[in-house]
Amino acid sequence: MGDIPPGWTIVLFANVRVSGQDQPSVLPLARPEHGRTVYEWGLPPACRTGTCELRGLRVEATPTGTADFEHPPGDLGVMRLDVRRDCRSSSRP
Repeated sequence: MGDIPPGWTIVLFANVRVSGQDQPSVLPLARPEHGRTVYEWGLPPACRTGTCELRGLRVEATPTGTADFEHPPGDLGVMRLDVRRDCRSSSRP
């Protein structure tokens, strides 16, 4: 992702289904920054003992009063997802 234009806030969210809960948990994962390529976050505490599923990723771009509408934020892509299971990591393209 290139530079985020002035006046815009970008947040990446994940929807996680937690075993035993009716509604998915929505987790704010990161506020992308130019030049940063790796982000890490914790899961809900229930995921320590139960099964959790990643159900979706969502990007939210929010303008402020000083937003540059002629230059909106560009694309944000997830290139790889690392999964940790039983204290071991594996990558998913």
